[in-house]
Amino acid sequence: MKHTFILSDESVNDLGIVVLTNGIQLGNFLKNPVLLYKHDRESGVIGRWENIRIEGNKLLGEAVFDESDELGKKIKLKVENGFLRSASIGIENVIIEDINGVKTAISSVLVECSIADIPANKNAVKLCKPNGNQAFTITNPDENNDIAILRSILDFLALPYPNTQETVLNALKSLKNGTFSDEQKEIEIALKYESITKDDAKAFLTMSKENKAVFLNFVKNVNRKSEKSIDNHIDNAISEGRFLYAESDKIRTFAKAYGITAFNELLSFLPKRVKITELIDTPKEHWTLDHYRQHAPLELIKNNDLYNALLKKEGAKAGTTGVRDLDWYRKNDPQYLKDNPDEYKRLIAKFNQK
Repeated sequence: MKHTFILSDESVNDLGIVVLTNGIQLGNFLKNPVLLYKHDRESGVIGRWENIRIEGNKLLGEAVFDESDELGKKIKLKVENGFLRSASIGIENVIIEDINGVKTAISSVLVECSIADIPANKNAVKLCKPNGNQAFTITNPDENNDIAILRSILDFLALPYPNTQETVLNALKSLKNGTFSDEQKEIEIALKYESITKDDAKAFLTMSKENKAVFLNFVKNVNRKSEKSIDNHIDNAISEGRFLYAESDKIRTFAKAYGITAFNELLSFLPKRVKITELIDTPKEHWTLDHYRQHAPLELIKNNDLYNALLKKEGAKAGTTGVRDLDWYRKNDPQYLKDNPDEYKRLIAKFNQK
């Protein structure tokens, strides 16, 4: 018995995209026309597709099930009894253009085609037999308003757009159960370390489908470099006396748990160790603005005249005609503003009062 399915047509799918039938590259698929169930490669191939052809704007194919496979035998029975009627294509290397306000996949590569319970393309259903039951049809809803929400969900899950319902559901289940694949775990680490962006994460997940081993080796190397960078920052902070060596494991755990930005903010709030020799070697009457900033910042806050006097002194020493205001630092020492956020805020406030 032949089981002919519409594999794809040019209706708007659940992702709000039209897949041009003539733009689907069939060459590789025809050499290996695998039939899966719901795009699940881990469950294995349950059959093959035959008599794959294009009629009008429809891509058609006949499902031949592997009855030596338990899942293949099970799905065949459901198809024959009318409980499963839909197919769904798996495409890669998709090129999307906006045509008359509709996102259109003008080019794609077909890599597999599955029997599906709920396809992205509601018209991808089993064709009726001349004397059999009629296949149900579902009208495509207007989902243009849902595209932004869908993109937000995929961004949150670090998945590329477009994607399949099955992938999204599996990602949500993993999130709910707290179980992630090795690929997802490594990507989450890389995102915390800020060694990759969310866009990178989407591309990497796509890469992982091609060759999981190569992907894991690559992203683990990226994360090891980031961990090495964190270790170097910790070593520098210890040498500056920001914290003790005995606390380094706790700081490292914090960096891994909360990410590189929170780690850097923590380091910025930990003051450098004050060396007694620095205070002894330079009498207080000879202290510069930097001495006060490092050893007695509260005096600068409480004594505005002292602060202004030191600013003027530094300005004269640098050959300037006035104090080091916001403009001066922006032109001559922007790094100081980055290293001293409180001072930067004070200068901004003073500048706004002019």
